[in-house]
Amino acid sequence: MAHLSDREYPKGEVVLAKLRELGIRHVRTNNFVVAGDPGYTKAIKSSLLLGQNGIRLQFTALRPMMSAPTQADIEAAINLRLDYIVTNGLTAYTEAVETFNESTTRSIHRSSTGPGRSRPR
Repeated sequence: MAHLSDREYPKGEVVLAKLRELGIRHVRTNNFVVAGDPGYTKAIKSSLLLGQNGIRLQFTALRPMMSAPTQADIEAAINLRLDYIVTNGLTAYTEAVETFNESTTRSIHRSSTGPGRSRPR
C-alpha cells in the first residue's frame, strides 16, 4: 500500500505508472473533500484514474479542527468523506474508509455506516 498526499495528485499518470512498476495495488489517501479546497478537482481525477486502472483506494476521514472533537464532530467528518466518495463516483474503487487517528479523545469504535448510509463498495 502506498500513501498519497495532495502533492501527487497533479501527476496522476506518473503516479499510476510508478504504482504499476512497483506492483502496488492499494493507495491510502486523505485528499480534499471540500470543493473550494485547492487541488479538489485534480484529486478526484487522479483517484478515478487510479481506480479505473485497478488501484484500490482507502480514504481517511479528515480530523476535525478542534483539539477535542465531539462524537458529533467525528461523525460529521466520516459523513463528509462518505459523501465525497459517493458524489464523485468513487464507491466502486473504495475498499475502506478510516477515521483519523490523531484525536486526543477516547477511542472511537464505529463502523463507516450510519442511519441511512450504506458502506461504499
